[in-house]
Amino acid sequence: MKQSKFAFSLAWLAVLLIAAPATGQLVGFPTFAVPSGGDDAAIAVAGQFSRGLNTDSGENNAFGAYLIRSSRMVSFNVAGGSIRSGVGEFTYGAQVALHLVRNSNDDATISLQGGAGYFAQTANDDNGLTGDLTVTNFPIGLAFEVQPGENARIWMMPRLNWTQTKVGSDSLTRRDFGFSVGISASAENGWGMHAAFDFADLKEIVEDDVVTTRAGTPVVAAIGLHYVFGT
Repeated sequence: MKQSKFAFSLAWLAVLLIAAPATGQLVGFPTFAVPSGGDDAAIAVAGQFSRGLNTDSGENNAFGAYLIRSSRMVSFNVAGGSIRSGVGEFTYGAQVALHLVRNSNDDATISLQGGAGYFAQTANDDNGLTGDLTVTNFPIGLAFEVQPGENARIWMMPRLNWTQTKVGSDSLTRRDFGFSVGISASAENGWGMHAAFDFADLKEIVEDDVVTTRAGTPVVAAIGLHYVFGT
């Protein structure tokens, strides 16, 4: 395996407004682009800390762990995370990338990426819910990845989010635009660091002349460590 084909190992996901609609895959985390691989499949593990940067993001802290498999044509990951800051609930997700186009130097890739994420919060006296809250999100977009150096990658990913939020028997589905960008660097021994920045553009939804969900621009950032096996 060539580490240059898998220099950053984080893949994906997102931003959730806990009291408002979600916009993320791993809820509360940026939507990372799943990295492309080389002719030999690569396996990596990663962990990260994420933080909402504004009121629309919920300003929650979150911790996540990822397992990533990258190859030349198809890459995927599975992940789980915990949202803190008084929320204290778990989120799960998975994402698949189909690498469509590579340049002649093999250091730039365009990929079609899609995934699914899930979050649930049980109703109790503390959170004031009238029913259990569940959020399911389906982000899909194009990831543009370049490799400026042997062990470094830069990527950006515009996307559409389809998000269904349920509270008890009531549900609402919304479609919004999001954008994420990130950077990653790895050492020859397989260890590396990555970071990402994500925002979503939430449109106000009105039903029966009542504002069901408000507009907003959640912004979230993340930083973490990863390890690529077999380097």
